[in-house]
Amino acid sequence: MYRRGGGVPSRLVEQFVNNESLLTYLSWSALSTPLTLNGMIYALRTEDWLARGGFAPLQRHLTDDVAVARAVLNAGHRLHQSAQIVEVATTVRDSTHHRSLMHRWFLFAGLLFSLQPQPKRALLTVFLALPSVLLWALFISLTLAPTREAGVLVLITLVLRSLSLGTLHYLLSDRWRHHPVYSILAELAQPFHALHARVKRTLLWRGRRIRVRDEAHFDFL
Repeated sequence: MYRRGGGVPSRLVEQFVNNESLLTYLSWSALSTPLTLNGMIYALRTEDWLARGGFAPLQRHLTDDVAVARAVLNAGHRLHQSAQIVEVATTVRDSTHHRSLMHRWFLFAGLLFSLQPQPKRALLTVFLALPSVLLWALFISLTLAPTREAGVLVLITLVLRSLSLGTLHYLLSDRWRHHPVYSILAELAQPFHALHARVKRTLLWRGRRIRVRDEAHFDFL
């Protein structure tokens, strides 16, 4: 869970992370085995990890969570996704920083997606894209047919959405972390972040520009 930050860019990132950690990782883990390691914290048995060579074989992999997860699964072990809350604070300086951060995350998500077999890709497409698509469809339909009844239905839907997300946050972390406006904006922006990551295959990370070919192949520019 991200702690509340100052400024609009930080609030958008906070709501994106807090919503997706619930709806994507935990929900998917209830349906199937985890695809990767979620979040900033993971735990491994030292002896098992060192027996596989530790981090040394993964130095040319771009995303540590995907690389470690695949190494664990290839070794015949299992991944367990827990609901333990770990609070993280990230300061997003401005809109440029926000765009760069989201581009990197969506690019990494695309690399993970590309590693999945075709049937799982189809399921993930529906699973991950449906909330944003439905939200866009809701607002577009209201714009095309701006009736009072449609407006009431949209308002009820958005209220139920906020209550559901806020309640889930509260049940897991004993705190109401949901902000309806920032949450909706973050959801609506996801298709654009995904398109940006699809088109632009270079990223700026920790002061270095990187061209991404696939999860295990990248070049410093």
